Amino acid sequence: MSDLFKNGKKLIDNDIIKVEISFINFSGKEDIGILEVHKDVKDEVVKIFKEIKEIKFPIFKMETVDKYDFDDEKSVVANNSSAYNFRFVSGTTKLSDHAIGLAIDINPKQNPWLHPSALNKFPYVPGEKGTIEKGDQVVTIFEKYGWSWGGNWRNPDYQHFFKGGDVNKRIKNKLYDDLGIDNPYLQNKPVTTKGKIDKFKDFVKKVIKR
Repeated sequence: MSDLFKNGKKLIDNDIIKVEISFINFSGKEDIGILEVHKDVKDEVVKIFKEIKEIKFPIFKMETVDKYDFDDEKSVVANNSSAYNFRFVSGTTKLSDHAIGLAIDINPKQNPWLHPSALNKFPYVPGEKGTIEKGDQVVTIFEKYGWSWGGNWRNPDYQHFFKGGDVNKRIKNKLYDDLGIDNPYLQNKPVTTKGKIDKFKDFVKKVIKR
């Protein structure tokens, strides 16, 4: 894994916080996990998962992605529910919502990303324990707090919830400004320029040396 992914957290570490979450596991017992999220959504994330626990929706496990060397695929294979993970949308300089702590994935094995480029081809079986479906209370709870669900996409990502809107734009704009690179979300086409990636890596190295 590149230094970009290993050290990216250092860039926004002051804004990412650990939140202890109480949930019901697949054995029907109370469990404790940790989510890393942006500080601006901490309170609503706590409220969301309090309500999810109240409806006894089961979550397999919940650990921070450093337990998996910040490797999203390893975390998915472990059926780990997680949030913050500094990474770009594949092939671009667009920051994933996970990179700013505004996205949460739940039970990825039961709720796969149904896209041709997905590395893991887990089946989506509605009604299976831990599965999220349209109209579910889990979706309703997230939406009540202004979060959106990837299950509504053309290539659905059933595990994925994200906080969009003004808070998302504000955090991304600030981060891109701090990095000194163009914000591809403000342009009409995705930025894939290798030079911008190299510039970003140089910035990371300077930050690490401080």
